[in-house]
Amino acid sequence: YQALAKSSNVEERFATFLAHEWTPSAGHGKPYHRVHWGHYVVVFPGFEGQVMRANDQTANLPERLFAEARKQGDLMVIPHYHGTRPPVDPEISYALEIVAWDGKVSERETQAKKSAFSTLNEGYRLGMIGGVDHGAEGLTAHHNGEMFAVRADRFENDAIREGVKKRRTTAICHSRMLIGFWMNGQEMGSEVTVGAEEKRAFRVKVASKPYPARVSLIRNGETVYSYDNAGKGGANALEFEWTDDSTLDAEAWYMVKVVLHGGEQAWSSPIWAEAGS
Repeated sequence: YQALAKSSNVEERFATFLAHEWTPSAGHGKPYHRVHWGHYVVVFPGFEGQVMRANDQTANLPERLFAEARKQGDLMVIPHYHGTRPPVDPEISYALEIVAWDGKVSERETQAKKSAFSTLNEGYRLGMIGGVDHGAEGLTAHHNGEMFAVRADRFENDAIREGVKKRRTTAICHSRMLIGFWMNGQEMGSEVTVGAEEKRAFRVKVASKPYPARVSLIRNGETVYSYDNAGKGGANALEFEWTDDSTLDAEAWYMVKVVLHGGEQAWSSPIWAEAGS
């Protein structure tokens, strides 16, 4: 696999990554069921690395996985938030995978408030991505493919990794789309210091097929503004601005949620506003 990943990587044309999934299995005498820890995607910085299995004593708990990952260098260890809330390490867990399978996992009230939103509300600063087992038997016919978009400076391995680390990512289910999201001129993933009474000016751009029916701006897990594109004719590309003039007591995070015509969804990574002088 290491040789295949390396030989398939073509600069500016096709970027590959060496990675594996950490998945605790149910039963068979293994003490840690996947329902407790979920799954993690382990992404290596180059094309060499050692697999860390969940049934190895050195990596059979998330904290042990994090420790082993650090020994191998600049790895990314990204948790799947699909009905579970696995632990995160903010130094190597740069993102949360929040859409998979039906593209609506993070919308379930009993899950979303306990997982991605509550993690952000506790102060973790992580991007949003999507993903699924695209090549698995029986899935291809039923899933167009959850995925994520990343804004990178170049179309190559290191630049894409850097885009993930900077939280320039969007979690997408099925249909490809572009989401641009700025606060006071700073793009998604940014941490912006503003005065407590200073207005936060947002600009949002979305382009997709099928068309975006509704685009919502979320603050600390609650919707504060929605743009009804379906009611305005259903254009495939839209842009709007909104200003939050409420008092910022300490900090707040904002993200964009897109619902396409037909119900598919996408989520931007957050922008964080910090109260300062």
